[in-house]
Amino acid sequence: MAYLYNYIIRIFQLDLRALALMRIAVALVSLADLGIRFADADAFYLGSGIANEELIRSFAAPAFTHTLFFWHSSDAWVYFLFAVHTCAALFLLAGYYTRAATFFCWLLLMSEHSRNPLILQGGDDLLRLTLFWALFLPWGKRYSIDASRWNYEQEHTYSGMAAMAYVLQVAYVFFFSALLKGNEWHTDFSALYYVYHLDQIALPAATFMSQYPFLLKALTAVAFYIELLTPFLFVIPNRRNLFRTVGVAICILFHLWNGITLYIGLFYIIGIATVLGCLPMQVMNRIEKSIPARLIHLKGKREPAESNPYLIRAKEVVLFFLIIYVCMWNGSNGSISSYKLTNEARIPGYKLRLDQSWGMFAPAVFKDDGWYIYEAVLYSGDTVDLNRHAERVNYTKPEHVVQLYTSDRWRKFGELYSLLPYAYIRMYLCRYVQQKWNESHPENRVRRLRIIYMRETTLPDYGYSAQQPDVLYTCGEDLTRPR
Repeated sequence: MAYLYNYIIRIFQLDLRALALMRIAVALVSLADLGIRFADADAFYLGSGIANEELIRSFAAPAFTHTLFFWHSSDAWVYFLFAVHTCAALFLLAGYYTRAATFFCWLLLMSEHSRNPLILQGGDDLLRLTLFWALFLPWGKRYSIDASRWNYEQEHTYSGMAAMAYVLQVAYVFFFSALLKGNEWHTDFSALYYVYHLDQIALPAATFMSQYPFLLKALTAVAFYIELLTPFLFVIPNRRNLFRTVGVAICILFHLWNGITLYIGLFYIIGIATVLGCLPMQVMNRIEKSIPARLIHLKGKREPAESNPYLIRAKEVVLFFLIIYVCMWNGSNGSISSYKLTNEARIPGYKLRLDQSWGMFAPAVFKDDGWYIYEAVLYSGDTVDLNRHAERVNYTKPEHVVQLYTSDRWRKFGELYSLLPYAYIRMYLCRYVQQKWNESHPENRVRRLRIIYMRETTLPDYGYSAQQPDVLYTCGEDLTRPR
């Protein structure tokens, strides 16, 4: 039994330098993510914004509302939490008190996600989950201030349940995404035709390639089989360095391709950052040749405290059960398996925010698309579109719909906003847009605001439905009443 355990653990062996490289990349991504969140804090995190506490508590399950942001209702408390998170990310970047910095980055990111789940996408889940597993990984033993303070062991590898959990998490993003996909991906190969015609996310590169039907079918097949088969490269026991290198390279290229073609925020950058910990020893040996020696050969004089063997064993047991639990969670998504976790069994996952589903464009791609018009009637008598810098209302499609979104957070919120099951959130956006305009233009306030979604459906063979204006919500005065 011990031999089998050691054999399996060695399959998931990680290089400490690769983990340190991932730590630095994750810290940089966290800082970028914080900058984007801070820029939209007024709308998505403050009590006076769209996502106030009333809306989030009505939207989210009770398990999601355990967030530090609800401890106090003041704006200063929100900005304080962002400041603490920024400090923790900087500590993580430098590798200073790395484990504590990792914990606070995970805790505060989890709180931000629970504070407003309306703007989350798959990259957010991946970053949060990576930070959770990193709580148990020694990613501060190289390229860090901690390494210059403590006399860590000289071997370059780490094996353990935490390594297995992390590698499997990287694999889950691809493997379960493939299992959730439907016939458009693996039978008629039409998925990317529809993806690249979604104006909300299609970048110019996608628009260009959408003109070539055969290319789209070929790319769809390539994308599907990359997701399905690449995870196995991370768990092949023989010639591990070769297969790991190929696996990491494929993941990086796949994420870069998605970032070039689709407007998906930080998802592709998070995907690249979080796979770096799988880089094998031979690759890290080459990378180290370009790193200054003073950053590599760090060795402190202080001896770290010896870990209690009973605590180590207890940690391994807990991680073993969490690995099984997360695998069962992913298997319960969609129609992958007839077995489903019960609602009661999901509560621990929600509490630790281990909840995840990798159904990117699955089981089928959205066919409905569109763009927003914020039609405002001002007291001056003018009718303008507040979504286009108060220009005259124009119902024609913009040349680049993605340019209407200031960030991917707004795009994701707009995606939910257009769906009927989320109709109850529409009032909050309408009031927020009206309020922001009135605050900055007190001399010419909004009398009435209509949130209009111009719907358009992508049909097969390059066909489109007629564009239909759908008035999602109206706030302000009723202009039909006599004054």
